Amino acid sequence: MWYVVLALIATQPLVWHLGDSLPLAGKPPATVPLFNLWTMWWNADRATHGFADYWQAPIFDPIDSAFAFSEPQPMLLIVAPVIWLTGNRVLAYNCYLLLALVLNGWAAHGLVRSRGGRLATCLLGGTLVEILPWVFWQLDCLQLVPLCGVIWTARYAFELLERPAWGAALRLGLAHGLTYWLCNYYGLFQTLVLGMAGVCLIQRSLLSWKTWALLLAAGGISAAMILPLAITQRAVMKGQATFVRDRPSIVGLSAQARDYTDPPGRRLLPAFTAPDPWRHSVEWRMGPGNLRLIVAVLGLLAGLCAADRRRYVLYWAAIGLAGFALSLGPDNLFWGKSPYDFLREHVPGLAQIRSPFRFAMFVNLAVMVLVIEALQCLHPRSIDSSKTPRRRGAAWAPLAVVGGIVLCDVLPVRQTLWRAPAGELPAWVVWLRDQAGPGAVLSLPTAPGTTVDDYEGTTVAMYWQTWHRRPLVNGYSGFFPERDLQLRNNLRRFPHRETLPVISSSGARYVLIPRDMAPSAWILQQPGAFLRWILQFSDEAGGIDIYEIAPLGVGDAGE
Repeated sequence: MWYVVLALIATQPLVWHLGDSLPLAGKPPATVPLFNLWTMWWNADRATHGFADYWQAPIFDPIDSAFAFSEPQPMLLIVAPVIWLTGNRVLAYNCYLLLALVLNGWAAHGLVRSRGGRLATCLLGGTLVEILPWVFWQLDCLQLVPLCGVIWTARYAFELLERPAWGAALRLGLAHGLTYWLCNYYGLFQTLVLGMAGVCLIQRSLLSWKTWALLLAAGGISAAMILPLAITQRAVMKGQATFVRDRPSIVGLSAQARDYTDPPGRRLLPAFTAPDPWRHSVEWRMGPGNLRLIVAVLGLLAGLCAADRRRYVLYWAAIGLAGFALSLGPDNLFWGKSPYDFLREHVPGLAQIRSPFRFAMFVNLAVMVLVIEALQCLHPRSIDSSKTPRRRGAAWAPLAVVGGIVLCDVLPVRQTLWRAPAGELPAWVVWLRDQAGPGAVLSLPTAPGTTVDDYEGTTVAMYWQTWHRRPLVNGYSGFFPERDLQLRNNLRRFPHRETLPVISSSGARYVLIPRDMAPSAWILQQPGAFLRWILQFSDEAGGIDIYEIAPLGVGDAGE
């Protein structure tokens, strides 16, 4: 119950707007949250059709397998009943977000308990992970919020080698597969990070054939969950020449060491370094908290001094160091070589990753685990009821003081919300849903540029698509097919008359045009439109005109 209450407090004021607003992590626009809401709707919709045509998402029409251009996130299905029962997409999104935060805290609580943690330190550990600065910095990117799969995978990998058993192998395989279902980024990243940190797990159990059999079994379970998604994704990626990230883009989205000294949120201490003026377009704040870094070092030292905890703290320190090294991207060189470039060339899927800075999640998580190691040293060994209240209070004081400081080191900021349109569906959406014939829709204007801000209008159109259900010629995703990029570039000057023939040849049957961009009287008089364009519906309240583009033969006959 505590983790539910904490999630509601940490995301304030979302609790009062669960059914009508999306949290933006303090940084508009709403492009990414709206896209993830659309992904949630598509998963729920396909579930009602037995997952038929799952990859044939209704964007970038008529491009094939468009759903593979981004993360499918099949675990979004857990809130599909909310959509089926209420129709409220925003409520389903927020339920998933809050559930992910709660599971983060619960998974961390279980991790601490599995290492002999007392209730107080378990609660502190769960709380620290649930309000992890990294998560709230990326809260608008829904797939980056769930950390439970990563925590469980790291936990069960350690347990399997410490106490080999079939149950541990089953849990490890399920946890790793679940991580990929929750977030493709994390699924791929944890394979690399845990593989690098695995050197700390080398022990006698690896000499046993049973241990290797258990590891293979865990790998088989994980592969059975991942491969049905990964095979399709890889086939689609190989078929698109533009779906490989260029090195300058990857370098631009890599972390720098200084970024780890500047945590997001409300801080007790200022950042150790000043912001980099050359990176002003993004708030590069991925630090876990400067006081927490200090306490984590103390936790590492304390763990190294205890024989029964030495391997465990080394394991988590290695996870943090591996995440840190990989987050620096291709320009992080060792003896003149780039490990990241080497991995890009040899690890399937990494060439499509453009944001190495997201490895920072492992740094943040490892710091919290080591902080808990320090706090466990402060926990009273036993509670003697015969002691006076003052002595009992004195025994708890170190844990209370230090625990309070690390909790308050960085706190989440108040959320900025995007308010979903209220009331009845717009008339133009109802017309498309109920009266339009088959065929794709082009929603104008197209994105004016390549930034996330530029695509907010496109994702709003995708939000309305969840209601009218017509395929869109344009769209938003992790990757953009060449055809869409060309169409967007050719339509940047809309409503210039030279763009009308481009629209006519786009493959769209219907075109949505805001009236304040181009009045219908002007549109229908243009040479590129009057022979083939038919004004089918005008939404006076919404200011949207819907045109139907007649087949080419009709225009030819008219001439």
